[in-house]
Amino acid sequence: MLIRMFRGILLFPRGEMRGSIVFLGTVVLLTTACSARPAAPSVQEASKASSGQEATVRAAVAATVKSAAGIDERIEMGDGTKTMVLTMRGALDVGADKGQMKVALQMDGSGKAARSEQIFAGDTAYFRMMEAVDGDTAWRSVPRAETQSHYMFRAPLNDPKYVLDQVARMRGAKKAGEETINGVPATRYRGKLDHETLKLRMVEDKAVALDTLRDQLGKDIPATAEAWVDQQGRVIRARLHCPLGQGKAAAATVTMNLLDVGKPVTAPAAPPRRQSMPAITVGGPLTG
Repeated sequence: MLIRMFRGILLFPRGEMRGSIVFLGTVVLLTTACSARPAAPSVQEASKASSGQEATVRAAVAATVKSAAGIDERIEMGDGTKTMVLTMRGALDVGADKGQMKVALQMDGSGKAARSEQIFAGDTAYFRMMEAVDGDTAWRSVPRAETQSHYMFRAPLNDPKYVLDQVARMRGAKKAGEETINGVPATRYRGKLDHETLKLRMVEDKAVALDTLRDQLGKDIPATAEAWVDQQGRVIRARLHCPLGQGKAAAATVTMNLLDVGKPVTAPAAPPRRQSMPAITVGGPLTG
């Protein structure tokens, strides 16, 4: 049975911080097949099998966010015909409340990328366009805790901690094997993301749209999370994934590598000149 959803149209308006990126996502297809399936384990059996693994993932996230790490993140969102790719590189020290991220957005791997950067310093986040058609590259500042997500799998102001917060909420976590990530041995865990986790800190109108999509599906949106945990019990890779239709190209995937976990990071000081903005006014393809 094919369920065609005409929700989930992404409109990235012209002019993020007066920038120049336009992206129109098209129809989102979520496909389910009506076929016989083996009997699922009881709720009690599933809970007993997964609760220990969920606790392991939560503990790994908690250990990671007390430390510092380099960040190398890639987000791919496609509808089967067009693909939007965002890359984010920087470093974050959650314990010290400081960090820096540089972001690049490109459509289908062609044309000049749109770029922005963020600095996290205590309770404040600073951001700016690195290039803009009107020359407006001035810094803005917002209260970090008040920033919100405007798209599924998009962290407010590209804050890496948001991705870890979602991973920590995975349900039904199970071990999925042993791997080496960037030269570091790790155990891979995989689980599902519930509906409330997908809406974490999301603006109201987009959260309502996700509610509508779930209601039309008749079940939760099929999103998953994965975490690779090193031998010190820290997350060194996190991944979020959701199929958006038929074929691998129709999907949203976030892959975040955490490098040199525990190594001190440096971050720029707060920009001396910046314009304060209400957090509710900040949102777009480069800022999440």
